[in-house]
Amino acid sequence: MPLDPPFASISLDLPANTEEWLRRFHLWLDFRPRLYETDANGHMSQLTYFGWQEWASFQYWANLGYDTYFASMDTVSLFMGEQYCRFLAEVQFNDAIRLGVRVARLGTSSAGLEYAFVRPDGALAAIGVNSQVLVEVSTRRPVPLPDDLRQAVLRFEESPAS
Repeated sequence: MPLDPPFASISLDLPANTEEWLRRFHLWLDFRPRLYETDANGHMSQLTYFGWQEWASFQYWANLGYDTYFASMDTVSLFMGEQYCRFLAEVQFNDAIRLGVRVARLGTSSAGLEYAFVRPDGALAAIGVNSQVLVEVSTRRPVPLPDDLRQAVLRFEESPAS
């Protein structure tokens, strides 16, 4: 019996020009995978990439002054809508990794973030994307992104590369 067609299709294409794409990132973070983040094959576990993406998105929002929107049970909080990662090259324990994070899309209630994991040799180890939705905590319903947050993102993303 043949398989039914999938209900969804997910494709995370590589940028047409990697160098140009990487220049769009204005926030870069450095980290080294810890031993417990590796798997039986000796490389950084796939799940670990999502943890680093979450850390990078917190750093992004904190850099703009919106750290209270992240992992908050206050009035509003950013909830993860969806998250993807495409693995391109191995990362080993203690490799010096540069992780770029940027907002690539602003919706009514959500922001789309992109991530670039860059190995010490300059090669892309992985690319990731996620969508974060601003939610009123008490109702768990989306609310519009405030204008001041939108302006902060646009100012940061349109600034000259650092």
